[in-house]
This record gives sequence, structure tokens and C-alpha cells, in this order.
Amino acid sequence: MDDIPEKLRRHYAAQSLSPEAVNRILRAGQISRRKGRRSRWYAGSVAAILLVTCTLYLSLHYTKRIEIAEIETSVESFFAQSDFRLDRLSADPEVLRAWLLEQGAPAQAFLPRSLTGSPAVGCKVLHVGRRDAFMICFAVQLDSPKSSQDAVQRTNTATQTDATSTKPAPTLVHLIIVPTSSLRHSLGVKAQPRTETHGQWTFSVWERSNTTYILASTASAERLQRLLQQS
Repeated sequence: MDDIPEKLRRHYAAQSLSPEAVNRILRAGQISRRKGRRSRWYAGSVAAILLVTCTLYLSLHYTKRIEIAEIETSVESFFAQSDFRLDRLSADPEVLRAWLLEQGAPAQAFLPRSLTGSPAVGCKVLHVGRRDAFMICFAVQLDSPKSSQDAVQRTNTATQTDATSTKPAPTLVHLIIVPTSSLRHSLGVKAQPRTETHGQWTFSVWERSNTTYILASTASAERLQRLLQQS
């Protein structure tokens, strides 16, 4: 069976072309076929490189995500230090929130209503793995003044202590804000706050508008839940 180049040679010869012209046409066809093979090889290589790159990017992006438990452990470890230092000190929560926004905190984050009337202490950017969590610390009056006054009246009736001037000591409550996209597992927007106690610490976690909130304190779970009910 004749090969294709020979068939082409006879075809062009029948067109009254000179042998030199026929050879030029055949050589051009061979060059074109080689270029076509190189183009297909190049396109295939580019596609393979893109596939590998996308796979690596998605893999690294996922492995950089963190668990809620890692954030909670980071909070415990930070306050376990005898010389812990907050990044900024201020009694105004909005001043601290504005500073945290400059550090990359979620723009849609808001302060729960139950904390808006409490003075702040300071804030801190917690580095958890390869992600950041943003914390504002509050001095919160968890116990109602009325119940504390009644207790004082019962225990100090002999000395006629003026209970109306007595207030319970505030409790430190820490609000940690993190983009939900930084987490491997989210709670879901419709989920109710989840409250758990780990050792001396209590954590309440909930999610709103692609932002996850963690309320942390050494107060009891009951007192922290009572605070959340005011939101």
C-alpha cells in the first residue's frame, strides 16, 4: 500500500507542477504536522500543570483552616501566661473593634447587645496555626446588683451595712471573632449558641453572617448563658 507522501507526490505531479514545487509542498506539510503535534503536547502540558497547581492550592488552603477547639485552647494558653500582654488597651469597645478591623478582622463583625453596655479592657490578635482570631476583653457585671445587695443585707444586718452602695465585682469575658471561612467545620447560621465547659473555662460559640463568635470566660456555663440571653 502506498504511503500518504507518495500519494500526495503523484497527486501534485498530475497538476503539472515541477518536482521542486512538489517537494516544497510536501516539506511544508511535514513541518505543519510537526508543529501540530508540538502544539497538542504543549496544550496538554499546560493543562496538566494547571490541574496540579489548582489541586495543591485547594489542598493547602484547606489544611490552613483551623478547628474551634484550637482557638479555645489558644485562649486558655494565652491567659495561662503570668506575663500575658494585650495588643491594645482601651475601655471603649469601638476603639478596639476599629483597630482589629485594621488587622484583618471581619468587617461584618458586630458586638453582641449584651456586651455593648460593658466597659472593655483591651484586645488581642491570636495567631492560631496559620489563621488569626480577634479577641476583645470586657469587664462584665454578670451578677445582678439586686441579688448581691440582698445577700449583703442578710449577712450584715447586725452592722446595718448600706447594701445599696455594694456592687459585685465584674467578671472578665472575652469575645473572639473569626471568619467562618477560616474554620474546617462551621456550626451553621441557624444553630443556637453551643456552650461547653473545659476545665476552668466556659465557651459559647455561634455563627452569624459568615462570622463565628466565641464567648469565653472562667464564669460558669449558667452565668455565661444568662449573659447571652440578653443579646
